[in-house]
Amino acid sequence: MERQRFEYDSNQRTNYSALTQITLTDTDIHWVVNAKQYSLSLNHIIGVAHTKDRYFTSCCGSNPLELAAMRIKQIPTGRWSIFAFNINLDENGNVSKPTLREIVFSSASVDAENCVQTIREALGPSDKKYLFVLNPFGGQKKALKIYHKIVLPIIKIAGLEHLHELRETRYVNHASEIARDLDYTKYKVIASISGDGVFHEIVHGLLSRPDWELAKDLPIATIGGGTANGIGKNLDLEYQELATLAILKGKTCKFDVMAVIQNSKITYSHLSLTWGFVADVDIESEKWRAIGQIIDFRHYKGKLYMLPKENASDYVNVDANVTQMFHGPSCKYISINNDSYTTWPIQIETLNVPWIATDFIACPSTRIDNGFMDVVYTTEMNRSGALSCVIDTERGMHMTVDKVKHEKVVAFVLDPHGHQDSDSANLIEKDNILDLSGERIPYELVQVECLPQILNIIVPDWNDRERWEKKFYKDFPKANKLS
Repeated sequence: MERQRFEYDSNQRTNYSALTQITLTDTDIHWVVNAKQYSLSLNHIIGVAHTKDRYFTSCCGSNPLELAAMRIKQIPTGRWSIFAFNINLDENGNVSKPTLREIVFSSASVDAENCVQTIREALGPSDKKYLFVLNPFGGQKKALKIYHKIVLPIIKIAGLEHLHELRETRYVNHASEIARDLDYTKYKVIASISGDGVFHEIVHGLLSRPDWELAKDLPIATIGGGTANGIGKNLDLEYQELATLAILKGKTCKFDVMAVIQNSKITYSHLSLTWGFVADVDIESEKWRAIGQIIDFRHYKGKLYMLPKENASDYVNVDANVTQMFHGPSCKYISINNDSYTTWPIQIETLNVPWIATDFIACPSTRIDNGFMDVVYTTEMNRSGALSCVIDTERGMHMTVDKVKHEKVVAFVLDPHGHQDSDSANLIEKDNILDLSGERIPYELVQVECLPQILNIIVPDWNDRERWEKKFYKDFPKANKLS
């Protein structure tokens, strides 16, 4: 942890300018020491607090955040500290792992209290709670450790320990129940400490409420703590420290959601729906086993009806009998006529975000807030073609393959049939997979529609949602323009 120490004593007026002069603006804090100017963005500050003079070098394996939290006092001590993260981006906009920075000032108790309170007010005080939801047994079983080692110390440093709440899920869909039943007026944000699973449940729960039109304004957030952390990757929040900081800052953007209907039952989801080879790899195997999947390559059969964004106004067809069966936002395109865009795919990735995993950018041009889904599909593929879809997935190389097609749509219907194994021409109708945001759903006809900008999601101030597409064309300058 980087520490800087400055002397500040407003009682010594003659020496004030030679010691420390502190200035606050709407965006930054500035101070001067011996004619040298320093500044720090308020967006990078965790909190300000009175601190003990003693500096612990180690304590039972505690990390810098825990050690900093241990030193905080509620009453003036003559010393006070600003805690912030050093945040650095490379030329492509990738953020590096943050380091904790502490700037220590010394002053009389009255001056210290005034400084601490003034800066806290500038950071934006809250009178509502921060709700964190985690599954202690999900994925890699590390969510609770992340909470105690990272999230809670940051909350303490920010002086918000009395305004945070933790809920642990006990069974499947418990997070949906929490989001569906909570009093949204009492909370500033609801955040998952998880992979994509708990976050998916929160999205579904908020939009399944009878009062969803009001509850949808409650910001949602994610702190990566699971096996797959796709949503965090898309928001430039791969590090739990930065995800927690972003939650404290409260900056949001609008967020599209997919409404997924099967057999008159609706599910709201945030990430993707995949079918075919990619779904097999996601559900049945880890990435290192992908080559084995290709050797036993399954050739899927199905029918896809797509409604491109250009034709959306021609196919508004609300089915009142379906929409009245559930609470939540209505769908415009429940039934897509058979004369809409039709194809016979063998694999599909339907995307609400560019990254469906931290190592797989499925479509660099996808946006989380443009009101469309991106459908990436292939209508014919052999083993070598399948191999091209798992090579260099971190750069999106598969989008340069001729057999890979791409459409921006507002809705689609997938009628999945069975699959053919590599050694059989017969259609097999068992062990087939439909993958919704990393979870297996029934293998049956599915209707999906984009609900544009329906939720508010926490984002950091450095998030650039166009940078994935820019980097794709930098890496593959001869690639066709993505729609």
